[in-house]
Amino acid sequence: GVRAIEPPAGCAPTAPPLVFLPALGFAGRSLEPIAEAVGGCRARLLVDLPGTGSRAAEPPAGADAVLAGLGSALRDRGPVILVGHSLGGAIAVRFAAAHPDQVSGLVLIDAPVARFSLSWWERVALHPSIWTPMLHVVGAARAVRYVLHHLLGEAGPAEDQSARLLARELAEPSSRSVMLRYYRDFLAPAELDRTRAALRRIHVPVLVLWGRRDNVTPTRLVATIRSTLPPSTPLAIRWFAGAGHLLPLQQPAAVAEAVDRFARATATQRSDYADTR
Repeated sequence: GVRAIEPPAGCAPTAPPLVFLPALGFAGRSLEPIAEAVGGCRARLLVDLPGTGSRAAEPPAGADAVLAGLGSALRDRGPVILVGHSLGGAIAVRFAAAHPDQVSGLVLIDAPVARFSLSWWERVALHPSIWTPMLHVVGAARAVRYVLHHLLGEAGPAEDQSARLLARELAEPSSRSVMLRYYRDFLAPAELDRTRAALRRIHVPVLVLWGRRDNVTPTRLVATIRSTLPPSTPLAIRWFAGAGHLLPLQQPAAVAEAVDRFARATATQRSDYADTR
C-alpha cells in the first residue's frame, strides 16, 4: 500500500522521507504531483489505505489496524515527515502521537483534527440508504459536480480531475462502503475528539496549509490547532486564497513549494519558518 518515488540516480538520500496520506475518497496518486515536485535527496512515499487505490481489493481497516500497518510500512525508513490531506491529516496526527520516534515533522492540509459542525449536504452524505436512489436519479458525475462546488470553493482546472476520481468512487457500492467506514473510524465526532487529544502530544514541527474557501473543514480549525498544540511545538501556517478543501489538486505547485521549504527547514532544524505565538 506504499509506493515509493526514490531519489534521482546518484543522489544519496540523506533527508527524511516524505509520506503522503490522501483525503477521504482518494488514493495516494492524488498527491503524486506534489510528491514529484518536491526537491532534495529524499524518498517520497504515496500511501493507499486498505480498500483504496492499489489496495482496492482489500477490506477497509479499522483505526488501530491502519496505524499499525503504517508503522510497519515505515519502520525501516527512519523518522519521516508526514503530509496529510483532510482524512490523511487526521491519520497523520494520530500516528505521530502514537509513534513519536518515527516522525520528524507534520504537514496538515485542510485537516479535520477537532469537532466541527457539518453542513446539510455532509449530513445527507452520511446516510448511505439514500445514496443508491440519489445516484440512480442524478448520476454519479452530476452529484459529484454539485459536491465539488462546495469542496473546491470555486471552479478551476482541478474540477474535471476531481470529478472523475470521486465519480468513480461513488459509482461503486464497495467504494462508498470504504469511504463511510473511514469516516466512522477517523472523522466521527468522538474520533475527532481523540485526534484533538493526540495534537496535545505533538512536539515535532508542524506546517498547516489551508484553503480560505474551504467549505468542508472550517477555517476556524486553524485556530484550534494553534491553541491545542503544546506551546513549545514549532508551528507555521500558510493560507491559500482562491482554494477550497481540495487545495492539493487546485494549487499543487504552491503546495509543493510550501512542503519543500518546510521539509528543508525541518532537516536543518531552522526555526525561521516557525510561526510566532
